[in-house]
Amino acid sequence: MKLVSLFTLLIFSLPISAQNCLNMELENSIFSFWGNISDLVISGNYAYVTTGYSGLQVLDISDPEVFQSVACWDDNPDRAWSVIIEGDYAYVGDVDCGISIIDISDPLELFEVGRLTQRIQYPKLTIAGDYLYVAGTYGVNSGMHIFDVSNPEEPYEVTYCQESRRVRNITILDNYAYASGYNPDDGSSYLHIYNVSDPTNPEHLNEIDYDGYERELIPFGDLAYLSVSNRDQNGFHILDISDRENPELVSIFDTGNGWAYDLVTSGDLLFLREDLPNQDEFVLFDISDLENPVEVNRMENMRGSGRISFHDNFVYARSDLELYTFDFSDLENPVPAGTFSRRGSTVYDVAVSGDLACAARFREDLVFLDISNPVEPELISSIEGSTFFNLIIDESRVFYNTHGSINVVDVSTPENPVNCGLYHSQGHEIPFWNIAVGDDVVLLCADYLRIIDISDLDNIRRASFIYDEIDTDPKGADIQGDYAYVVYSGRDDGGLQVIDITDIEDPVIVGQGNQDCSYLDVVVSGNYAYAYGRRSLDAFDISDPFMPVCVGQVHYEGLRYDYYKWHLELDGDFIYASAHLSGFLVFDISDPENPEIAGHYDTPGSTESVGVSGDIVYAADGNSLGIYRSTLLNTPDIHNNSPNEFGIPGSYPNPFNSRTTINYTLPINGNISLELYNPLGRRITSLYNGFRRAGDHSMTLDGVSMESGLYFVRLSAGNTTATQRIILIK
Repeated sequence: MKLVSLFTLLIFSLPISAQNCLNMELENSIFSFWGNISDLVISGNYAYVTTGYSGLQVLDISDPEVFQSVACWDDNPDRAWSVIIEGDYAYVGDVDCGISIIDISDPLELFEVGRLTQRIQYPKLTIAGDYLYVAGTYGVNSGMHIFDVSNPEEPYEVTYCQESRRVRNITILDNYAYASGYNPDDGSSYLHIYNVSDPTNPEHLNEIDYDGYERELIPFGDLAYLSVSNRDQNGFHILDISDRENPELVSIFDTGNGWAYDLVTSGDLLFLREDLPNQDEFVLFDISDLENPVEVNRMENMRGSGRISFHDNFVYARSDLELYTFDFSDLENPVPAGTFSRRGSTVYDVAVSGDLACAARFREDLVFLDISNPVEPELISSIEGSTFFNLIIDESRVFYNTHGSINVVDVSTPENPVNCGLYHSQGHEIPFWNIAVGDDVVLLCADYLRIIDISDLDNIRRASFIYDEIDTDPKGADIQGDYAYVVYSGRDDGGLQVIDITDIEDPVIVGQGNQDCSYLDVVVSGNYAYAYGRRSLDAFDISDPFMPVCVGQVHYEGLRYDYYKWHLELDGDFIYASAHLSGFLVFDISDPENPEIAGHYDTPGSTESVGVSGDIVYAADGNSLGIYRSTLLNTPDIHNNSPNEFGIPGSYPNPFNSRTTINYTLPINGNISLELYNPLGRRITSLYNGFRRAGDHSMTLDGVSMESGLYFVRLSAGNTTATQRIILIK
């Protein structure tokens, strides 16, 4: 056996950063949807929308009744939270990972030009001249931050005002900054006033306290409206700000029902959003007489509308997962105009074996996919349910766990999956970090290691367990022969444990390999076990199971994570590792003593699981099931015979009675939309919206619930469109 000192290990240390892509190419994505919509800005004929992990989305709203998704930027390090537009740039604030500056001079081609890395939680953004004012709502960096963005490619912070804690909004008027927020100690609100004639050295002038929550200040010359909510009143205060340093209360306008949030103005109109327990309301005011606003209309039962914007007589509002518009041409009778939705379910786990893949969609189902064409999976069947964790395909069986149980599904006939086994952990709904499957045994990694006998699927039982009184949790396991290899975290020196499971009723710990690392998963290949941590992948020589020795490491920096489920997938000389907000990593282990990072893709969401089939990697990242091709194997792309033209060659049959197949061709990779319209130009449904690789494609339209008549299929990619007529006859 080889004894290797830690000092003689060849250690690689590589940074992992956003936008990093190495030896991996995006082929396709399915089950795509947006994250929660948090902010909305209108600029020209485009709406810019922040959508959490799925980044900044751009919609063409030249027709307010029919939104078109035309572009996106999704290299955000965390969840895109807020956005503001100034000239040719969009400033996108992340929940807790800084601010990205995006060039939007061409709204169809977005790219990042600069980034501020200060961690400001839930930032709200304001631009004035060459300076970006950022309101920090929570955390140690709450307050008002000022950045010089005169050169968007090299922004930098010029000052940080800590007097104002938990700032919600910042309004700039002349040479003054008004920072509204609240004091978490007593629940009161305040308005801090600064002289920012020199933004690098702001002067704190005044602090005005209020009873309630301040939201937003809108100035109108010498008057201003300040939205305020408390137990006794909801609405806005009218302030005299002729003396910029000492605003005085003129009157209080109580709107009555819910908490007052957004104030949006257009000419003599003011829109206020009220937040009620189960709905929102829009309240419209005539403010031609600023001191005496008059309520014109109130729209009730709005569906969680959140941020609102006004543009060309249309109000644009959002709920968590959709945008919609109202036509206010007739102020007393506004009407709904259009809706855009990217609803879906989080794809958080995936497993692959041969031509079969299964993917878990949160609170929806477990889907089974035919991947004989690996970049164009076809849905075979599904099992409804709420949670499916830690998917493993073992020959003709699929194993997964819910909280506190292990489920076994027979997929010998994937079109008809059948539940064939269940183990429940004695009434304890404990989350399992990972599971490992052997011939007749399953290892459950949770608060302690459970060893489960699955020799009789009708009577799955716990055979034994291993409990460590030290505060450690088994996070991952693998089985090879008579030994189980388990990694732990939760103490200063996480470790690899080797357990003899020849007798599963009486397992014996035979070896221990400790490192100064907290491990998250492990995979075994030959005489080596590879333990995956947040900062390194460690290779252990296990040729002697009684004395595992760390013989190789590859270090990395900057992994961004927000959950605790990690996953390794072994395929030949490569290990594929989920890396959460950093996407996924690929390690080359052809030389176990010198492992290397060979590939990486920073996926749009948070990758919790990966599956591998040849040179294709399937990544479950919450926003979608992404399909990526590895260039490490130099496998020719037999599925990509790119046509020369963009279009819809035809549908068959046409006319059709119940179903027709729509064929379309793409000369280049890109985001496309395929939509169905009636003869009046109204969109009936979206057939597909997302990334497609260049090539020939088809999809089936089911017309069972449609009325007979003429329809139009429209294919769009950027500014290019193609249309085909189809006729349904019943």
